[in-house]
Amino acid sequence: MKVEYQDNPVLPTTTGASDLSTIIQHNGHLADLRSYLEAIQRLRELYADADGWTRTAIVNVSGSRKFSSDRTIAEYAADIWKAQPCPVP
Repeated sequence: MKVEYQDNPVLPTTTGASDLSTIIQHNGHLADLRSYLEAIQRLRELYADADGWTRTAIVNVSGSRKFSSDRTIAEYAADIWKAQPCPVP
């Protein structure tokens, strides 16, 4: 199988998909390769639709809720380790 990067290096295209079944049969660790390649194809199609890509990106970001690594680490330290913050002067 040959992987090519055309317009977007993040979204590869594949050729030689007819060999996919043979690869999966002989390499058990590649059992999810087919679903991965299908997901990549859906991403390429969505990326080609600028309005659809923008809409999906906005929905994704707006649905992510509040997240801060600092807050998460502070909560973990307090809840799991019962550690108190150490002020830095």
